[in-house]
Amino acid sequence: ICADDSLFASARYSSRGGNSVDGQPDVFTAFAGDLFIGDQIPIPGLSVYRSKHFQDVDVSRVVAWGEVVLGVDEGDGWLNMQNGQYLTTMISGVCVLRHKEVD
Repeated sequence: ICADDSLFASARYSSRGGNSVDGQPDVFTAFAGDLFIGDQIPIPGLSVYRSKHFQDVDVSRVVAWGEVVLGVDEGDGWLNMQNGQYLTTMISGVCVLRHKEVD
């Protein structure tokens, strides 16, 4: 997830110590980060997609900021939530998913 951003470099490693690109699900948090305009976030959360195409949005579902999701980082800018749905990992060049450390 967002490996080019040094803030998120650790996101490439799962809570089990491996890379989530290995096909194993891992835990992520929807993170608004630098999407703020003034003190407001312009969108309520992440759109959910039925495929890896932006026009295939599921208008009935939004992952709210701070919500925790389980999925597989497919390494191509998409998180596969393993229920036939996807989240994009970046919006306008800003990483919007953060690896959640598990105790």
